[in-house]
Amino acid sequence: MKIKKLVAGSLATLATGATLAFGAFGTTTLNQGLQPYVQVDVAGNTLSQPAIVVGDNALVQDVLGAIDIATALTSQYAVQEKVIPSTAGVTSVSNGVLISSDLNKLYLGTAMNAVKDTITGTDLDLFANQQFTDKNAQTITYQQALNLSSQTVTFGTTTEFTEPKLYTTFSSSKPYYVKFYFLGGLDTNAVDSNYKITLLGKEYTFGPNTGTAVGGAPEIELYSATGTQTVTVTAGGDPVTVTIDGVEHTIEMIGWDTSTTPYGAILKIDGQATTPSAWQEEKTYTFPGTSTKVYVNDVTVINTPSASGGAGQTGSAQLFIGTDKLVFKNGEAVEKNDEQLTNTMVYITNSTSTKITSLVVKIAPDTDTYLADGGEYVDPVFGAFKFKLNGMTPGMTDSSRDVIKVAKDGTNKVKLTFTNKDGTEYAFDMFYYDSSAGAWERTYDGTHEVWIQEGNETSGAYNITRGDYFVVSDEKKTYVLKYAGLTTTSGKEHVTLQDIATGTNYDVYYKTDSYLRIGALAFKVKYQSADQSILVDLNGDGAINRTTVNMYTQGEAIIGAATMAAINVTENPLYTVGNDPTGTTINMLASYASNDVSFSLSGVTTSQIGTQNKYAGVTTYGTYVEHDTDSDSITVYYPGTRPAYVNLAVGADPVFSTTGATTGGTYKEAVPIYNPVAKFASEIPSTPTQDLILVGGPCANTLVKSILNEAWNTTDSCEYWRSDATLGQAGAGLLKVVENVLGSTHKALIVAGYSGDDTRTLAQKIMKPDTFAALSGDEWKGQVNSL
Repeated sequence: MKIKKLVAGSLATLATGATLAFGAFGTTTLNQGLQPYVQVDVAGNTLSQPAIVVGDNALVQDVLGAIDIATALTSQYAVQEKVIPSTAGVTSVSNGVLISSDLNKLYLGTAMNAVKDTITGTDLDLFANQQFTDKNAQTITYQQALNLSSQTVTFGTTTEFTEPKLYTTFSSSKPYYVKFYFLGGLDTNAVDSNYKITLLGKEYTFGPNTGTAVGGAPEIELYSATGTQTVTVTAGGDPVTVTIDGVEHTIEMIGWDTSTTPYGAILKIDGQATTPSAWQEEKTYTFPGTSTKVYVNDVTVINTPSASGGAGQTGSAQLFIGTDKLVFKNGEAVEKNDEQLTNTMVYITNSTSTKITSLVVKIAPDTDTYLADGGEYVDPVFGAFKFKLNGMTPGMTDSSRDVIKVAKDGTNKVKLTFTNKDGTEYAFDMFYYDSSAGAWERTYDGTHEVWIQEGNETSGAYNITRGDYFVVSDEKKTYVLKYAGLTTTSGKEHVTLQDIATGTNYDVYYKTDSYLRIGALAFKVKYQSADQSILVDLNGDGAINRTTVNMYTQGEAIIGAATMAAINVTENPLYTVGNDPTGTTINMLASYASNDVSFSLSGVTTSQIGTQNKYAGVTTYGTYVEHDTDSDSITVYYPGTRPAYVNLAVGADPVFSTTGATTGGTYKEAVPIYNPVAKFASEIPSTPTQDLILVGGPCANTLVKSILNEAWNTTDSCEYWRSDATLGQAGAGLLKVVENVLGSTHKALIVAGYSGDDTRTLAQKIMKPDTFAALSGDEWKGQVNSL
């Protein structure tokens, strides 16, 4: 007996670490397997159902069979599924840098220079310090920097696009600055066209006018060498072939013009004369049929003796094809390719009449220019860097976001849909318009309430009646339940509360343990016998005192519905740091007219999506909202406990990528079970208080004998078994479901064999779900090895 008790008691240990799940079933049949018998109290680490019962004098084989059943029960069927939410990941940029800092992100409506004022070589190699050696063998180190403007990113439409989207405006009134600091000074007398300098990753040749005094400071004239083709043509010589944008062209020099200063070269391009016919030295022209610029660097005419002894002339020209000419004069606009760039300004500081210590270029477009999501804005002066806008992190409809939907249901109801912390989606009608009363009600069908406010424990008022819904919320976990049933049988008094999404039933035995327990949460329940209603502590603080509760989404957005016909979503950051937005409240108010429900929306500015009856907007926190006035619905995409930020980058050609993003899924979570689940038949009360799995036949288990006596309408089911044509043979076994066992509301599954070895073999067989799946009805008997 000691051995039997020790082994049987170890069944509870086998259950330890299992996750127990259960569902609602009607009449139980064999093909449902072991699952209908399982119920767990997760908070109490208790396996409430079933008890696994062997006879008081059970054979060791029966006990081993019970252990096998317990193993199958806990490992295969007692499983609670948990949801793993999606995560948005982190956006990074190559060949550029995000406009952000350690503490500050670029949120909607936040000025760029409030997030990061200056881009330097520490941030981006393009702006790294450089060195230049002049003709005097002096090496000058110079620093490069970009001071960002105060422009912001917003969401909406402009004159250039009618679909609302993220965009930023490069405004004529909000310039940015490109700065160069020459440590020790750059001597303009010590450079010429044979010297090149690298600015922002592009190589430039100094022009002949560098050093000319303008506005109290030396002028700087540069010609870009990066990507430039240098071509020399000679009068009377062979045409020169160049390739521009993949197309070959010919250039030939047919003469020169010495009547102008400086001289001009008379050219033909692709056999056609240029306009003007002579291209002057030190001027820039556009290559015919393209947008490519050509700078005439030099036109040379040389007197040469002729063969007859007289004088002659030859001419040549050097062309920079694809170059940009930049001229910086203190106090004036930038000149690019002989044209002034409106709304730019040059500031040059100098230590002597020829030595420059800094060059600062203010840059802004002459008219507002929009950079829309997915687009780019190229710096108009140097063309060495660009701004790119690439959505938000997380994306506005990314799967990692919470989705909260408020929509009409039918003609007079308001439906709320959201997902709670556990990953369970609730979708239910929150408000109902009673047209006969001309008023909104917080009911889901015009009769049954949806309770978000506690009753009054003292007066017993505002109580929950059968069929009503109610919301419980504690520690940011929300559940929506229904008062589904009541049992008043003496000694078994309990109310049944059902999760409206999962169908999980929670039996609250209000006379012995008056708490609704969900996981680690406990909510007090008070039964009102006068009208069979209940009062529930909705926020889990132990008191029932008219407190109104909110609902929490998986990402901890707060949903409120305290005002009739109104649902609001409050952004709820886990913490704030730097320039983080603190969040706002999005308000959705239902109205009823002409047998229809519609909504008004506030707390977020929206723009119409093209010509559709749809509107979209984004809060500064990054919550994206769509309002469909045709279907009368509002969908909120909430980023979670941290605000969504804008992906705006600057660099030579920024490329965005996201790392660390995960797709949501599910996992099975183990719950330690600390209560014993194995019992002897003598330990079961005459009217069972829980479901039973009974191991051993009527000759080995007295409880089985009592149950089968009643089921088979006999006084001795042990003798009945022995005389049965099927069961009375070696190797036989029985599986039988009994409802309302011994007058209780519980059920039992009998697992029995002709001998102890047969019982053990049958227990091993039913460990496999496929064994049950092949059965039907409430009884099977036959040879156990046939299963």
